[in-house]
Amino acid sequence: MIILHPLPRVDEIAIEVDDDPRACYFKQAEYGMYGRMALITLLLRKEGSFLFKTPDPIIKSGTVCKNERCITNDPQQFYLPRNTYSKGGKTYCDYCDGEIIENK
Repeated sequence: MIILHPLPRVDEIAIEVDDDPRACYFKQAEYGMYGRMALITLLLRKEGSFLFKTPDPIIKSGTVCKNERCITNDPQQFYLPRNTYSKGGKTYCDYCDGEIIENK
């Protein structure tokens, strides 16, 4: 049997249960976050949306956003792909629209 919980827990589950291999609520929360990210992306990319961008972003590896406050520069958000798009001969971060530089 696995243990699921929508989190945050408020005295429903003892902290000692976290070490039990059947406790899957942290995975549940992580997968829920990915699901919400995907749904939000689909909604914002829908044609006619006020945030719809053309062309679609191109994934480039080794790019660094110059914006220090960009979510891609947060070490806890390491799983985010480095999505970029080109406009006017320059490359921009798809998350914050900041100009990016290539890692050499």
